[in-house]
Amino acid sequence: MSAQVKSTLYSGFFLGLLPSTHDVNLMKVACFQMNSEFRRVLELTTDIKLKNKKYGSIIHFSTEDDTLRDKSHVKLEEFPKENWVHDDSLDPQIVYTIKNFVVGFGDLPDLHIYRHPDLGLMIDPRSLMRPGRYHFITVQLVLTEDDTFSLKIEGGQRLQNGQNYDVSSVTEKFENIHEIIKVEHEYNKTVENESWAAIGLLKLVGFDSTDITGIRPIFRIVDKTKKELFEKIASGSEVVMVKQCNVDGTWVDDSASDPQYATLFPSGLERTTVARLKHKYRHKFERLFDMQDRFRFESALVDRTIQFWEGQKHVKNAVFQETLDDNADFQRLQDVIDSHMLKPDILEKLNDDNVQKYKLNDIQYRAIKMAMNEERKLVCIQGPPGTGKTYVLSLLLCQLVEKNQQVIVLTPTREALRNIRDMTENVLELKLSEKSSEISSEKSSEISSENSSENSSENSSENSSENSSRKTKLHKHALMDIEKLTNAINSSEAGIEAIRRQNEWRQLVDHKKLDPEEAIRNFEDIINKTKAEVGRSIMKDVRIVFATISSSFVPEVLKLPTFNPCMCIIDEAAQVMETQMWPAVQKMNKIVLAGDPKQLPALVKSEVAIAIQHYQNLRKQKIDPGSIAIITPYRGQVDALKVEMKKIEHIYPCCGLTTIGTIDSVQGQEYDVVIFSMVRSNPQKNMGFVSDLRRLNVVITRAKRHFFFIGNGFMMVNSYSKEIRKLLEIVINSNHRFHPDHAYHINSGLHDRALKTIKNNFGQDLSAFIDYSEDKDMKNWCKDFVERSKDPVFRGKQNEKKKRMYEAKEKSMISPSRTFQ
Repeated sequence: MSAQVKSTLYSGFFLGLLPSTHDVNLMKVACFQMNSEFRRVLELTTDIKLKNKKYGSIIHFSTEDDTLRDKSHVKLEEFPKENWVHDDSLDPQIVYTIKNFVVGFGDLPDLHIYRHPDLGLMIDPRSLMRPGRYHFITVQLVLTEDDTFSLKIEGGQRLQNGQNYDVSSVTEKFENIHEIIKVEHEYNKTVENESWAAIGLLKLVGFDSTDITGIRPIFRIVDKTKKELFEKIASGSEVVMVKQCNVDGTWVDDSASDPQYATLFPSGLERTTVARLKHKYRHKFERLFDMQDRFRFESALVDRTIQFWEGQKHVKNAVFQETLDDNADFQRLQDVIDSHMLKPDILEKLNDDNVQKYKLNDIQYRAIKMAMNEERKLVCIQGPPGTGKTYVLSLLLCQLVEKNQQVIVLTPTREALRNIRDMTENVLELKLSEKSSEISSEKSSEISSENSSENSSENSSENSSENSSRKTKLHKHALMDIEKLTNAINSSEAGIEAIRRQNEWRQLVDHKKLDPEEAIRNFEDIINKTKAEVGRSIMKDVRIVFATISSSFVPEVLKLPTFNPCMCIIDEAAQVMETQMWPAVQKMNKIVLAGDPKQLPALVKSEVAIAIQHYQNLRKQKIDPGSIAIITPYRGQVDALKVEMKKIEHIYPCCGLTTIGTIDSVQGQEYDVVIFSMVRSNPQKNMGFVSDLRRLNVVITRAKRHFFFIGNGFMMVNSYSKEIRKLLEIVINSNHRFHPDHAYHINSGLHDRALKTIKNNFGQDLSAFIDYSEDKDMKNWCKDFVERSKDPVFRGKQNEKKKRMYEAKEKSMISPSRTFQ
């Protein structure tokens, strides 16, 4: 709007009509001109009648006069709709609400002053305005005695990180991305922030001045009982730190303080962490906050992910193109890869390198050969637990180190990262030790045969051993992670000098001998110079970079010209979400994925996962854990539920009070809440004893207030038990059938009609079941059924069978008599 404003165009707050002649209308207006400091209260004339114009409303007008003055004749103009809302209920006060806008550092020219791009300078007596996005502010017009006026900010709401000012606007950013990305985005946000919410507040307890990036605040968790959870997630996490203030005994976000972005590092002290502040927030923290101030932390992962996907950066990655298919919505990644990589013309080019077969079986050996082939841009190494995937990756890394190549290793968790790093170190030490022994033995033999003197032989052998050891010794920087690189830079000569000079500048600032802004410029210059010079020197000797998938470490090291990785290896890839993976491997030309596709992925909602998630939802609502029961027909499912329940005990205490058992074990008991996991799911539609009416009756009647049923709708609607079908009909007709995403507070995007439609989720050729089931008998039945379905006679019998079943279902249709909630 500002760009369209001409020099003769003005705006103003309408202050009412004045007595005038019949030929002209006289009005009083608090006038201003956008993008200028002009503000005057004037009497203006116009030909337009303004009887219905409300007091305080904004009008726009133009004049042919060179300067707007008293009695200037104006012509009213139409403007596009503004994002300013007039609250006329507060008359005679003139109050406006300005919605959904961003404040930059340049918009705050002085203390207590904010410059709005259209309305101009505003007085901010309470210093509410800070850089960031605002949901709204309220502004009041204040008339003065010298025929001018000011705008005073009375209040507002600044958005904190992770808070969506408009949920739909965030979703719109993903419109051109596959639906799974939207779902994963919401899941990431929920999981990361739930952990921080469970940890609670952290207290500022000190500062660390031993890092070249500046003074780092040290935080300690307030709740000592959350120590285990805190230590599990803190190291390496990117977080937003939001200052809290106490209002009537409740800690709430301090709207007067900016959120601070940082990466967390271990401090060496119990229950504490050191925060390395992001570039924008350095060198000011110690002046803005006081010791003992309290903060809440939340994940900064979501914002970075949004920026990546919003910018459509993934389409530039050559490896990403290998995962695309015209009809990939219902295909597994491996299917798409196979469609690209198994074509004859491509296979002719894939002559896998001959690599050393080092204590490997044939399949493991083949996996390494495929991974070493530069023509294969995307390689998947998959297998169940215990098949040696991590060992294979360690040997693959050894092969790359021997070839003097550089590589990145990513994992979804710090535990997984520690496992592969430790195994790689062990394997490298073993191989280098063996190689050193072989070289030493060969040299010793040669020297012994050439030298007749015993002393000469001994001396030469010792020198040979030292030389071979030096040749096969791994450089101290060969294996690198974020903590190791940070320590290496800080302890270098340049790093020590940079820290010393920064401390001197801080003292000068404290004694008012150096301008704070100039000091900040000095800080950044020496930080960037030191990190670049020392980083280049260190990274030339690095062979493997280890990082978690969400770490900012990889983008940092990829900026250094001496680090050029030939590939990226992702271990436990089945646990990694696409939203996290592609931003992390954006610049990679080759990716190796390793994992177990049959293990529960991070977002695959098995019945166990859904049951535990709904249990957590209930606990958040302060439901007594002793009043909840999770019931299932099978002992194996009971064991699986108990394993997952143990994982959330640190977040929700007293989980042991919740009953987890089989149907028979809870007979005669009642609970306020019952969560039931049906388990049975197979193409034969055989529900076994789950369809036993007596057991079904026990399950449903255990719940006094809330019954949550998790099951396969396709199995139920095609059940040969009419009672099972009736149960599903009641649930559907009472609008209580939900998508599994509902348990995660994620909008599945399905309309009511879609939720009333039951679809085959095994695939028309039953491939979805065959590929993932471990039931050999059922898989054989599926393959036989698919083969027989090619026979027209068999298909006719099946269709007749379905017809009879549907007719029976129509006869047994009943009106909803009870709502299951």
